[in-house]
Amino acid sequence: MAVTVRLTNRLALQIPAALESQAEALVEGAARSTAARAAEKVLDPPKTGRIYKSKRKPSPHQASAPGEAPANWTGALVLSITARKAGKLAWEVRAGTPYARRLEFGSASGKVAPRPFMLPALAEAGEEFERGMRLMLRRLGER
Repeated sequence: MAVTVRLTNRLALQIPAALESQAEALVEGAARSTAARAAEKVLDPPKTGRIYKSKRKPSPHQASAPGEAPANWTGALVLSITARKAGKLAWEVRAGTPYARRLEFGSASGKVAPRPFMLPALAEAGEEFERGMRLMLRRLGER
């Protein structure tokens, strides 16, 4: 199961065709920024969770604590984070590993606490997107 964030903006769907390419660039930028930020959150130390020793790796691995973004171990989660066009003014950002959803939201049993990385990345990128949309719409109003 994967985590998918779909970026669309209803307001953007009502803009004139002349500004459509600008709006598309804003949506694409937000999607790509979300994907990059999500990967960054996984890759960036420090993590403060348990330290594990593994037969597969010579050095110990420090896991993330509940509430922190997941700690990178194999790189599979980071490599699975993608942004792709999903339609007119719509992009999807996806973490495609089978365990991505469990990390983001925690497990149903409660054994795994949430370690959000996608939604915080979306919130950060969303702020930039909103600023860009406001600026674009302000310019439209000045015409």
